[in-house]
Amino acid sequence: MPKPVAFVTGASTGIGFEAAKQLNGHGFVVYAGARLVEKMEPLKATGTTPQSPLLRG
Repeated sequence: MPKPVAFVTGASTGIGFEAAKQLNGHGFVVYAGARLVEKMEPLKATGTTPQSPLLRG
């Protein structure tokens, strides 16, 4: 069965950052977005994939 997928906005700080960590910890594939992508660097350690505001396919 495929893992559920979540996209979290505002993931560079605060609630968005914590939500991305928690969702990843609960088995979600997490894509996180924020204006300041470099602030999401610590999320990579949790398996979260940081994205810039303009998603590129």
